[in-house]
Amino acid sequence: MTDIGSALRVEADEKLAGARRALARTEADRTTFATENIDSLISERQPDATAAALTVEAAVAQLGEVQGRWNEVEADVASLLRLAGQSTADIPKFADALTTLMRDARRASHVGVPAPLPHPQAHGHVVTHDGADQERARETQTG
Repeated sequence: MTDIGSALRVEADEKLAGARRALARTEADRTTFATENIDSLISERQPDATAAALTVEAAVAQLGEVQGRWNEVEADVASLLRLAGQSTADIPKFADALTTLMRDARRASHVGVPAPLPHPQAHGHVVTHDGADQERARETQTG
């Protein structure tokens, strides 16, 4: 390697080492900040955590609603076919796997969904289906 090439290599190595030291300091500062401010950082996530728990609850409730709607339409179509003297054999049945999913969702709907926060920050919060929880979640989601 030439003298210029060697000098450039040494300079590049020094810059790389300096960048690595700066990165290590930054990562240490970030860890220190998180350690010193963890309660505040987690508290900032409380509205989103509550909204996420409410979203899960709403999705479980919607599963039952959509199956009920499907069953209503299927029953109406079957009634029309019978009225017209036609067979209902060609009407598809709700998929067994989905029926099982819906049954499990109904069972789970009685279980409160905890906010995804560690216990002290969660303040024992479990979605309760009171209007206030739902309103807070809507406010969080809309900004």
